[in-house]
Amino acid sequence: MPTARTASSVNPRPRAKSPAAPARRPAATRTPRTAAPVRKTRSTAAPKLTRISSPRAPVSSPLESDTVIRAATGRSWAQWFRVLDRMDVAEAGHGAVVRRLADEYACPRWWRQRIAAAHAEARGLQAPHKRGLVANTSRTLAVPVGELWRAWQGRAPAKWLQARFKIVRNNENKSLRLNWPDSTSVEIYFWAKGDRRSQVNIMHRQLADADEVAAKKAFWAEALERLRAALE
Repeated sequence: MPTARTASSVNPRPRAKSPAAPARRPAATRTPRTAAPVRKTRSTAAPKLTRISSPRAPVSSPLESDTVIRAATGRSWAQWFRVLDRMDVAEAGHGAVVRRLADEYACPRWWRQRIAAAHAEARGLQAPHKRGLVANTSRTLAVPVGELWRAWQGRAPAKWLQARFKIVRNNENKSLRLNWPDSTSVEIYFWAKGDRRSQVNIMHRQLADADEVAAKKAFWAEALERLRAALE
């Protein structure tokens, strides 16, 4: 007869199964990081230019406003002076500088003479002209720019301008250049200020002294008021 020990060994008690461990998710494959390429940036700083010292001599006549010279040439006075500062003006001479302004920068004929002379005076390379003063006068009128420009054409000026003159340059709706009876010159610029408004700016050049400047300013102020009365 089997003993109790033997019976227990024959019919062992079933062991409780331990809970199965949760299945592990496969590790995500990591993409190795690559360093972004370093871009070489170009410097946007303007190249340093050798600056010439401040003017050693006064310019004989007041410079035209930047609005006027930029409208006529595309550059301001400061920009033109920087252009000429990069040239060997003293060695080249006035004629060569004027030719370079024409050939390389398409500067208008009268303005290249004016710019070269003003720069030479400002840098002490040329003596001021004796007749270099300018009288400036301007008005804004309530008329289109085309009508204002036509008031200077043909016989129209006889209605309001008490003087004879010869037109030597005529740019429609933009500018005029006149030879005046006293051997001086007059430049006139026109700007549209909308559909029914426009501005005229007059520069009477080659004046000898302050008294002549004052006289021309008074003359043109009265003339432009007569022009306003005729057009408006």
